Amino acid sequence: MIEARNIAFTYNHAPFIEGFSHVFDTGSIATIVGPNGCGKSTVVKLLTRHLKPQAGAVLLDGENSEHFGTRALARKVALLAQNTHVPNMEVEQLVQCGRFPHQTFAAPVSREDTRIVSEALEMTGAKPFRHKNVKNLSGGERQKVFLAMALAQDADIIVLDEPTAYLDIHACYDVMQLVCRLNEQLGKTIIMVLHDLQLALEYSHEIVVMQGGSILASGNSEEVIASHAIEDAFRISLRRFWEDGHPYYSFSTQATAHK
Repeated sequence: MIEARNIAFTYNHAPFIEGFSHVFDTGSIATIVGPNGCGKSTVVKLLTRHLKPQAGAVLLDGENSEHFGTRALARKVALLAQNTHVPNMEVEQLVQCGRFPHQTFAAPVSREDTRIVSEALEMTGAKPFRHKNVKNLSGGERQKVFLAMALAQDADIIVLDEPTAYLDIHACYDVMQLVCRLNEQLGKTIIMVLHDLQLALEYSHEIVVMQGGSILASGNSEEVIASHAIEDAFRISLRRFWEDGHPYYSFSTQATAHK
């Protein structure tokens, strides 16, 4: 279990995240949504200790994450940040980098490392291009490779910051189906930041709606829609339709429907 307990963070001495508290349930897919600048990516960095809160704490299984060493923390939580840099290396080499929390300096690659890397490549569908240079892959293929690297880290919690950014619609759904497999087949707890509300509502067990550095509402899709929090945060109207038992959503920039 990972919990944010009343965390706060400031930029340039100005409050940015204030009193953020939330428990992310084990074995679930939780997605943080909100307008640009509301603090989504900052929360992700606080959860993964890439930033330190000025107040409050992040707890892992009830223990303050500050008490974990770097490798111990990485064995519990894996972060896939937004990737603007594409390394000039083979796919398999990059995925192997995910094994760093389980290795000692200058130690040779173990059979266990090789097995886990191979399984990560297989699980994410990246095995067919394992010997290709990452720079020569499409955006969707690269994202599978980065997910394989996070999976090779063998952490129970995987945190994804905008995993579908800059991908075409087919690649977006491909990545989201992969996220579901990691959750359903391997039991990984997934915490995501998504800008695509359709994907967030469709694939998440829980939605956390942020506005102005704090939580406006949280719950499953039904609960969040009923709260009108998405409409308030984004200043849009949201309508839901059903077809063959599956929900579909439409969004417009008109005044929110409930006002």
